[in-house]
Amino acid sequence: MLDFTRALTVPSALRYLAWRAGGGRAAVPLRARCGARFEIRPNGLGRLGNNDYGVAYEIFSLDLYRVALEGVKRDEVRLVVDLGANVGLSALWFLNQFPACRVLAFEPHPSHAAQARRNWALGGVAERVELVEAGAGTRTRMAVLSDRGSGSTVAAEGDGLSIEIRDAFPHLTGRPIDLMKIDMEGGEYELLADPRFAGLDVRAIVMEWHARGEQGLAWCLQRLNALGYVAEPYATGPDNGMIWARRA
Repeated sequence: MLDFTRALTVPSALRYLAWRAGGGRAAVPLRARCGARFEIRPNGLGRLGNNDYGVAYEIFSLDLYRVALEGVKRDEVRLVVDLGANVGLSALWFLNQFPACRVLAFEPHPSHAAQARRNWALGGVAERVELVEAGAGTRTRMAVLSDRGSGSTVAAEGDGLSIEIRDAFPHLTGRPIDLMKIDMEGGEYELLADPRFAGLDVRAIVMEWHARGEQGLAWCLQRLNALGYVAEPYATGPDNGMIWARRA
């Protein structure tokens, strides 16, 4: 918890500690040291469950996306694509780090998408974000989303939320993309394997990989190398981890 408060401004750290001490019964507005304004809701289970704290901790305390600042002139970044926007905190981080950029975000979970819009409004950046309320895929179809907060996964059938998967390539083709962030709980394989990915103008990729059968870190690194990227893993565990990839 103290690690998280260090990522907040002093007033927000004190507010967060008081909120936790009081049982965290209502959403608490916070501001990260990077300038991002957002809120954390009480934890819950089921359809309204969330992992706001866990997502905020990864982004603002662990600083998982800081690699995206390497060798970049921040004021020259114009477009960031966020595939798997969750509650909008990654987009907030990008928008605060890259003052001239816009974000194209995909998020299929209706509760996450609504909270993302709220966080962007709180952060004063809503006009800089285009949100597609669907999952990013290679063909448009309906699917089922398991309702496990930030770890929700997509399946062709089963129990869960009925959501739309949208063919992402018409949204991405023909646009210079400075940075693409991918966190799709296994959906990264469908996207990266599509032959159209090779035709995208994506200068850098930061992504989370998830072990799925024979697919995993090795598959992702091999595919990114084949696409012309120099890819390096970091923050890696046995079942998931991060990859930073830049054009060779």
